[in-house]
Amino acid sequence: MSRQTEMDQARLDEMLVLLKHMVPSADDGGLRVSSVSNSGGRLVVNWSEKTGSAIPVTPVNTAGLPSIAEGDSVLVTESFVPHRALVDSFGLDALTFRGHAAHRPRSVSAISFKR
Repeated sequence: MSRQTEMDQARLDEMLVLLKHMVPSADDGGLRVSSVSNSGGRLVVNWSEKTGSAIPVTPVNTAGLPSIAEGDSVLVTESFVPHRALVDSFGLDALTFRGHAAHRPRSVSAISFKR
């Protein structure tokens, strides 16, 4: 993704297919990809798009992101994979594994989203 100049829904859907091939239990999983930039010393979510299911409606978590120079951005990729426990003896019948990564665009200061 970081080598692209723009993203679209088809690319996000391809990424979900890759996740499902890599993580067999991700059939009910989903991805959220967001562009976050530094504007005036504040972190701003430029766009946030999702594909799949099990994606929370909570805002993008910008805590723990690397330092972003003024005018630059990062792509935040979040994965959500529901998992059912084999044994439901302790009240833990289902949980969602979450992954979180930030990547700087390679050739542009911010990757746009084409709708």
